[in-house]
Amino acid sequence: MVNIRLLAILLVVITISVSYFTIVNRNFLNQYSEGTTTMQSSREKPLIHGPMPFDKIASEVSLDVVVKQWSRRGWIPHLPTYLPKNLSLATIYAKVLDGEVGNMIMLIYSSTNDKRIDTSELSITIEPMGENPIWRITNSSREKIIKVNGLDVYLNIRAPYTDLTGEYYEKYGVDYCIIAEIKINVLYYEYCFAPIFSIDEIIKILESMKPIDINTLHS
Repeated sequence: MVNIRLLAILLVVITISVSYFTIVNRNFLNQYSEGTTTMQSSREKPLIHGPMPFDKIASEVSLDVVVKQWSRRGWIPHLPTYLPKNLSLATIYAKVLDGEVGNMIMLIYSSTNDKRIDTSELSITIEPMGENPIWRITNSSREKIIKVNGLDVYLNIRAPYTDLTGEYYEKYGVDYCIIAEIKINVLYYEYCFAPIFSIDEIIKILESMKPIDINTLHS
C-alpha cells in the first residue's frame, strides 16, 4: 500500500527541485546572453590603431596612376608638402582589379626608402567617406580635436599600436603611435606617426596638405 505521506513529501521535494533548477538555469542563460551581447557590442568597433597589413593583399601602385583614376571619380587626394626628418614617399599600396585602383590607398613614407608598413615612420590611409566622422573622445589627456586649416582634426598622441610582427616595438621601443584623422572634401585621411615626431612637426605636416595636380607630377 502506498504511503500517502511519503508520496506527498516526495512530490514537494520534486517541485522545489524543478523550481530551483529552472530559476538557476534562467539566471545562467540571462547572464550568458548579457555577456554575449556585451562581447558583441564591444567588438562592433574594435579599438585598432596603426596601419593594417595592407601590403599582404594589395599591390604597389604609382602616384600618377592613383591620381588619374581617382580624379575620374571626383576624388583629388591631398598630400603633405612639408616632410621633416628626410622623409619621402617610399610606395603606395592599393588593391588593383582589372587595372583599376580600389577605393582605399595607403602611402608609406620613409627616410630610408623602407616600404614595410610595420616599421614606417609615417603612413597615410586615404579612402572616400560620405558622412562626416564622429570622434568620441574618451581620454582628454591623450585625445583631442584641433583645428587645422579650418578643419577638425582628431589627434591621439598615445594610441595603442597594433604591432602584429613586433618590429615596430623593436625599432621604436614603444607600443603606441600618434594618430591624426581628418576629412577633406569627400576623402578621409588617417595618419599614423611613429613617436619620432613632435606635435609641432605633426601640425606643420597637416597644415601643409595640398591637392595633387596631375599636371605637375613629372615637372
